[in-house]
Amino acid sequence: MEQQMQIRTRNYTADKRKDILRAAFSLICQKGLKHTSITDITEKAGVSVGTLYKYYPNKKAVFIAAYDMWSGELFKLLHKG
Repeated sequence: MEQQMQIRTRNYTADKRKDILRAAFSLICQKGLKHTSITDITEKAGVSVGTLYKYYPNKKAVFIAAYDMWSGELFKLLHKG
């Protein structure tokens, strides 16, 4: 039972992080980094500001994580079969 709870918590955490990064990437592409606020990101991701700061200390860290995630996905696509 406890192990199932830990797995659910990890999945929830991973999902929230992905939601934040997807929202950030989308908004930064649309508006630019300078014109994208933390509030914009949290509203699009459907999370609170506190949740975002639980995982990332600032907007720059969100941008770097989003870039890393999407560049990794692009690399996988380019090198697939």
